[in-house]
This record gives sequence, C-alpha cells and structure tokens, in this order.
Amino acid sequence: MKIDMEGRVSAHVVDAVDTPLSRCVDQALRHTPLLPPLKPLSFVQTFKLRATPRHP
Repeated sequence: MKIDMEGRVSAHVVDAVDTPLSRCVDQALRHTPLLPPLKPLSFVQTFKLRATPRHP
C-alpha cells in the first residue's frame, strides 16, 4: 500500500499485480478517506482471504 502527500491510497497484491484480485484491492482502497500524511508512506498490509461456500 502507498499513501501519497494528498492522502490518496494505492495498493497491489504482491506477485499478482495484474490480476482481478489486485485490481479489486486497489479500487477498494483507492476511495479510503485519509488525512494527508506528513510524508509519503509505503507499507505492507497482510490480508488472510478465505473462500466462501457457494450457495444454490
């Protein structure tokens, strides 16, 4: 994840940058309202994803 000086967030899935999951994560976080940081930030956020059962 990266947060720029205007508070904009961007993100990607490590080792899967050009995938639907990565684009979904980026789009979801891109609209996160944040106050602008004092300096640009870049960090790793770990999510544990699990499959949900399909319902008929």
